[in-house]
Amino acid sequence: MPQDKAKRQARREMRLMQQESTWLQKAVFALGKVDETREKIADLNEQESEPFVLAIGRKRVSLDEIVEAIEVEVKQTLETLRERRGMTPRQ
Repeated sequence: MPQDKAKRQARREMRLMQQESTWLQKAVFALGKVDETREKIADLNEQESEPFVLAIGRKRVSLDEIVEAIEVEVKQTLETLRERRGMTPRQ
């Protein structure tokens, strides 16, 4: 029976990792929509769209950097899931 519990826990962990990855992918999509909307506003005002930058403490982080970091995390999570499921990683 302890093996069953360990298997259930492993499956639950993999499902949660998949959910995390899905939500992060949705976040990337939403951030893309933010960027598109900012470009439309700039076009409407006949201006150049300024890069979206967040101030986090004393550091300034661009939207592109955030998206790239999320995409790296998603890729790593999906690779981990493939390995755990015994699938070969995509090249």
